[in-house]
Amino acid sequence: MDIEASYTTFTRVRIDGSNTLYPRHPDGVNCPGHVSQGLVIAGPGDILDHIDYFQSIPQLRGNGIGIGWRGHPDHAIVRYSTIHDIGQCMAYDHLVYLAGGNSVQIYGNWMWNDAHGRGVQLYPGPTNAKVFDNVIDHAGEGFVIGNEAGYTVSGNQIFHNVISNCTGLPWEGIPGQAIHALFGGTPGTGNSFHDNVTYRDPGGIGSLSGLESYGNFTVNPRYIDASRHNFATRSHTGLVHWLHPIRPPGP
Repeated sequence: MDIEASYTTFTRVRIDGSNTLYPRHPDGVNCPGHVSQGLVIAGPGDILDHIDYFQSIPQLRGNGIGIGWRGHPDHAIVRYSTIHDIGQCMAYDHLVYLAGGNSVQIYGNWMWNDAHGRGVQLYPGPTNAKVFDNVIDHAGEGFVIGNEAGYTVSGNQIFHNVISNCTGLPWEGIPGQAIHALFGGTPGTGNSFHDNVTYRDPGGIGSLSGLESYGNFTVNPRYIDASRHNFATRSHTGLVHWLHPIRPPGP
């Protein structure tokens, strides 16, 4: 799927994103020549709402949802969805790849099973994005945020997420951690990582250079049944107010 139109909403749809549309140079671990092109959001104001997105054919898995690979997806939204079982090329494939756009919002999603990339990658040029109230489980890393020469990454807020059971990206020597700040150019301003929960992430919170960081902590989120991908949380005592039972998303 390639959403080029503007202000278009897809809701309560189950999408198997397996395809052979992306001819990738096999230059890394487990990188075949042809893999699945991710679902592309390229228009402003587009919304994915209560979507179940996955790639059922393991040998074709690639990136999941790509926002801003082209076009101007300002104010796009991905919310209340399940995104899972994607990726196979070490450190290259991500559940959500936010490459550009202004004021994109990603919230209320459950994301799992991508040991070959990040839950959400913000790179190389998103601005003023808000990524919050998501669960990321069994990804290589929870988040990466960064830029390269010629791009400014500023005003992005990552908060109120639960990042658990990160597997690490051994091909790049990266332990399983909640976030990796990777600024190749001049870091932007106002990027923050705050009030997030990490659990069983061997690399801990991770690299925070160039980010505002506060209120993050490690605690068992007490999922209802992580083995069945039910990441609603049981009640807690003494935790931050937002860590409460979440209603299952999906179609």
